[in-house]
Amino acid sequence: MIAVYYTRITNIWDADMQYKKLYQLPDCLIERISKYNEPRDKQLRICGKLLLRQLLDKYNANSKLEDIQYDQYNRPFIPNTIDFNISHSGDYVICAAITKGRIGVDIEQILPVNIDLYQDYFTKKEWDLISSSKYSNDVFYDLWTKKEALIKTIGKYPG
Repeated sequence: MIAVYYTRITNIWDADMQYKKLYQLPDCLIERISKYNEPRDKQLRICGKLLLRQLLDKYNANSKLEDIQYDQYNRPFIPNTIDFNISHSGDYVICAAITKGRIGVDIEQILPVNIDLYQDYFTKKEWDLISSSKYSNDVFYDLWTKKEALIKTIGKYPG
C-alpha cells in the first residue's frame, strides 16, 4: 500500500514557532536540520519529518523518527518498516511511504527554466520530446520529476 501526505507552507514560521516544531523531532534530526541557515529550508525539512511521523503512525509502524538511518548514498531509510521518501519545492512538502518495496517522490515548482542547460540529463528520445513540444517547459518538468523520483527510489544515479 502507498500513502502520500503533503502540506503547503503558506507563511514562514517565526523563530518561536520554528523552535517549537523543531524540538518535536529527535536530537539526531534537530542536529541535521539545524545546519541549514535559511528559515524556509529548515521549515520545509521539519514539515517533511513531521509528515513522516504521521505516516509511521498511520501504518502503526514500530519505528520512530529516531530510527532513521542513511545508506552509502545518503538515502534515508528506517530498517524493517515502511520505505519512505520526502521532497519539497516552492510552497509544498510531500512525503510518500510504501509497505513493500521502495519508493521515491519528487515535486518541483514549475518556473521558467533554460532547458538547454539540462540536455545532458536526458536521453535523445526524451530531449526530442521536450524540444519539439509546444509546452517544452511542462514536458521538461514532467520528465525531470519522474527521473528524480526514480533516482531517489534506487538511492543513486543509475549507470
